[in-house]
Amino acid sequence: MAVAFAMLMRTQLIRPGMGLLSPEAYNQIFTMHGTTMIFLFGMPLIIGVANYMVPLQIGARDMAFPRANA
Repeated sequence: MAVAFAMLMRTQLIRPGMGLLSPEAYNQIFTMHGTTMIFLFGMPLIIGVANYMVPLQIGARDMAFPRANA
């Protein structure tokens, strides 16, 4: 979905004055693209990196709940 929103936005920006989307629709698609990318890509990536880094930072020999982390 986020990729489709990105493609619509890029298509709108090919030429000045291209009438593919109205300004209101462009703003809505821009907002939905950003929200989708944050919650479906950004947050899982940050959580995964934190899941790897925190045990290293605190000096743990093992993860607290390895089955839950899997």
